[in-house]
Amino acid sequence: MINKFGKPMGNILKSKETFFIENDKHLQRNNAVRDVYMRQGRRVVCVVCSSPLLESHYITSHGLRYFMCEVCRHVNGEFRVDGSFYEQYSEIGYTEIYKSPSLDEYRERMIAIYTPKAQFLVDALEECGVPYENYSFLDVGAGSGYFVGALKDLGLNASGIEISQPQVSYGNIMLGAELLKAVPPDKIVDEISSTNCQVVSIIGVLTGIEDMHSFFNAIKQNSNIQFVFFNVQMFSLSCIIESVFPEVYNRQLGGTLTHLFSRSSLEWLCSHYSLNPLAEWCFGTDIMDLYRSFWVMAGQSSKLLQADIANYFVENADALQLVVDKSLFGGESTLLVEVSR
Repeated sequence: MINKFGKPMGNILKSKETFFIENDKHLQRNNAVRDVYMRQGRRVVCVVCSSPLLESHYITSHGLRYFMCEVCRHVNGEFRVDGSFYEQYSEIGYTEIYKSPSLDEYRERMIAIYTPKAQFLVDALEECGVPYENYSFLDVGAGSGYFVGALKDLGLNASGIEISQPQVSYGNIMLGAELLKAVPPDKIVDEISSTNCQVVSIIGVLTGIEDMHSFFNAIKQNSNIQFVFFNVQMFSLSCIIESVFPEVYNRQLGGTLTHLFSRSSLEWLCSHYSLNPLAEWCFGTDIMDLYRSFWVMAGQSSKLLQADIANYFVENADALQLVVDKSLFGGESTLLVEVSR
């Protein structure tokens, strides 16, 4: 299997600057999402393997408890979610964090975050001898179309589906074509079941899917789909950092993500649905989260210390993050798998 570790954080640090300087704004928005999430019904079985969850929680972050599945070791949020949660989630305005106001800023974000993933997908398919140039690509949970745009820049036939109509409208304007389609949450599985695309991508949204079984069964039963390319958030060093810094904006735990993969639950998923891993890229921004947490808290008492923290982490972030990624405790895993039938 093809393995890759680490990713330069220079452009990412620039694009996430608002997380540093507007900590309170983002934290307040996340707390509003958390409050909506806490009004959902209790989750009693694991999202991935459906095993009953233990009564004792594994970790608490920003007022929310998460439970480790005893069978597959998936990290499950205390509450389950449905379509109404994501409607309220969008109404809170959370998607504005990820929406750029201009074409130049849109492309800057796309090139910094999504183009490397698209290039990794193409490189992996090419190394495996797959004639991807003639394939069609469907991005599920496409958001504002960043990954679709990255694939199009590489000359591929790509389109996307997304539950948020505002993001679809915005993304199509930025892409200059009607490449994104708004699909209600309860129709996503139908779209997957009927697609003619050979490659389905799921970038950063798998941890927002509650009915994992229907989702992957639809992939399995559609013979057109030969490969799945997905990026998932992992239980990582960032989660521990967030748990011990409740006054710092939390990107993952505490309502933003309602469940997280572990290495074990990711392996269980692939094995159960006969997904044969071909390539994996492990990377995260855990060190950036540590830097941001130190920077925000230091700023309350010493601007000089804050400046020294910035100098140290900007200089050493990539080297430190590579250690975390190679230990398989980074925040993201990007996998290309072949669907076996």
